Amino acid sequence: MYIRVILAFSILLDVAHASGGGAEDMSRLLKTLLTNYSSNVLPIVNKSKPVDVSVGIGIMTVVNLDTRSQVLHLRGYVKMSWTDYLLGWDPKDYGNISYVILPQDTIWKPDIIMGNSLRENIYVGSEETRLFVGSQGYISWQPFFTSEFQCEVDVTKYPMDINICPITINSWMHDTTYIKMSAMHPHTMMESTVFNGQFSIEVAEPITSAEVYDGLKYDFLHFRIRLLRRPSYTFVSMLLPMFVIGLLNVISFMIPSDNSEKVSLSLNVLLATAVFIGVVHGDLPDRSDKISSVAIYVISLLILSFLGVLGNTLVLLLHRHDQASCLPGPEGRHGDGYVIESCESFDNSNMFSDTDQPCGTKQLSHSRLLTPIPNGKKNKTTTEKSSGTGQTQRRRQDVPSVNVVGVPRPRSRASSLNHILLMASAVSLFSCTAAVLGLIMM
Repeated sequence: MYIRVILAFSILLDVAHASGGGAEDMSRLLKTLLTNYSSNVLPIVNKSKPVDVSVGIGIMTVVNLDTRSQVLHLRGYVKMSWTDYLLGWDPKDYGNISYVILPQDTIWKPDIIMGNSLRENIYVGSEETRLFVGSQGYISWQPFFTSEFQCEVDVTKYPMDINICPITINSWMHDTTYIKMSAMHPHTMMESTVFNGQFSIEVAEPITSAEVYDGLKYDFLHFRIRLLRRPSYTFVSMLLPMFVIGLLNVISFMIPSDNSEKVSLSLNVLLATAVFIGVVHGDLPDRSDKISSVAIYVISLLILSFLGVLGNTLVLLLHRHDQASCLPGPEGRHGDGYVIESCESFDNSNMFSDTDQPCGTKQLSHSRLLTPIPNGKKNKTTTEKSSGTGQTQRRRQDVPSVNVVGVPRPRSRASSLNHILLMASAVSLFSCTAAVLGLIMM
């Protein structure tokens, strides 16, 4: 007992405030208050009137919300107040001293714990913590804490998700017969909050509950912290690049059907989308009951990218098939009632571009290029000797020569398929993006 008196007196100038009182008045006051005082005795008159302890939490800063492990790292302080009728005095008798500041082990304090803390030491308070003691016996205790709490994260609307993280406070040993706990107004919890760039912090109304253990009733206070994620960074660093990559998949179908770079571009888009799957997986928790809209979006882009690779490959194969069917053979190729006997003036330098008509619609200007085929057979030719020159001439049967000018036809099959896939990929990308944004913002 005398040790407490000596300790309190040794820090007299640091922990006490006197209005008109000096060290002699403070010494007399501390000796009067602590001489027969025991910190192990609850300040109650009888068991019918327990100690009323008001509890609140001051949020200083949210260090981090680990979405993957679902753990909230929080720094703040617990605000507690109660009345100790054993520590009252008349300020006029002690030089108008209205309050004193004492070490926390000097007087009785409630055994408050943070029930859902993940730290080993769940008790509130430390040796350095001081208590405010007023002349009416009013006690105020505000110990700091840095702790971790389990917080179930709902990532369905990530990155615009709202998560509510509870902090449970209760007395470890004293039931409601000795301690009656009540929650302070929630607005007092945000007075010292530091701005957080990742979350907007709000405090919901505390919930008071009572639970029975071994036939004894205990009060529990559940403080709820609402964390509203600020989505700007995630939109710029994740969603926008994913949309741009999906747009490249659409652009791959704008490349002409005869260009093999179409397939290379779509393969790169597929690989880039697969990389983003790893990025999203690293930010989201491993759970199957709730799937993030962002995860759905990136999987949808992966499917669209894979279909883009297949579509561009099919377009290129179809184009090459059309190209092979257009090349004239050494003996000519049958047409509709005609045979191609030579392609001396057949300009095929651009015959496979998307802007030109397919094979068979070019201008065929050589008079000996096409010959009608009666009965589906080749025409016979005869060779005669010229009487004047002795040279061998070749002539056709008595049929008119044919000059075929390009006739308008529909575009090639590869070009048509490329156009269809372009429209389909664009519609799919924008529809998928609009649907995911709707799920996030609703």
